[in-house]
Amino acid sequence: EKIRTAFEEAGIHVEGPTQGNLGRRFVLEPNGFETDIWLPPDTEIHRREMARRQTVEWHGRIVPIMGSEDYVLRKVTTFRLRKKTTDLDDAYQVLVVAWESIDKRRLVEMAGFYRVEKLMEELIEVAAEDRAALEAGGNPES
Repeated sequence: EKIRTAFEEAGIHVEGPTQGNLGRRFVLEPNGFETDIWLPPDTEIHRREMARRQTVEWHGRIVPIMGSEDYVLRKVTTFRLRKKTTDLDDAYQVLVVAWESIDKRRLVEMAGFYRVEKLMEELIEVAAEDRAALEAGGNPES
């Protein structure tokens, strides 16, 4: 209820929460863009992710967010389970945009734990090619 109150006080419409396998989901629509907020279940894996979280200012408030590596890993793992291409697209976009700051070696190491190492390596390879094309002033093929 604290989450709903905080966002509604900021003038942001909130739907949810709904409960699923990934935790509790809230849907926000600030400025007409739908944004999902997930509160994961209390598991060892999720506690480790939360320990690595970052904070950002959003609508005048400091909020914790999942780090880039954890986000990419979560999306690739979710793609393996659900086969929803939007999950893989999301992971690819973060890789390309955060290319300089994201720890690709750590991603591959962590991917082995989730049995998505080959998929992660392929995604990183495509992102590297597209990032190089962007830096050269061209358009990525993907």
